Amino acid sequence: MKEDIYSILKKEHEDVSGKMDKAEKSESKAELEKIKKELTAHMEAEEKEYYPALELIKEIKELTLEAIEEHNVVKILIKQMSDGISNEVLWAKFKVLKENVEHHISEEEGEIFKESKKHISSEDAEEIGKAFLNSKKAMR
Repeated sequence: MKEDIYSILKKEHEDVSGKMDKAEKSESKAELEKIKKELTAHMEAEEKEYYPALELIKEIKELTLEAIEEHNVVKILIKQMSDGISNEVLWAKFKVLKENVEHHISEEEGEIFKESKKHISSEDAEEIGKAFLNSKKAMR
């Protein structure tokens, strides 16, 4: 069976959540750099391949626009988490980043997925998943 966008995103969400927990416990800057790269690629591919379809669904258009703004907040935090800041500020920003990502995942896997599955066929969900993975691959 081919993977659809929902299973791909769920797997990536679980992966990044685990990495964020690990980075928070260890305060590993190397782990943090991996997380920043993964989140950036994930958000860019999601915005390019999945969100345009969601914006067409009137029942979740507002939630989709909110999700895009949540991505923007995460991008700003990632940009601010540079080498020029103190360790304390870096990990404070990371904590806010983690909270934002966890909230975003909860909304996306909840109401957004639920409504999306009503309007996007399983074939289209597989195509979106394939396009999402191809977009991420092209970013590497």
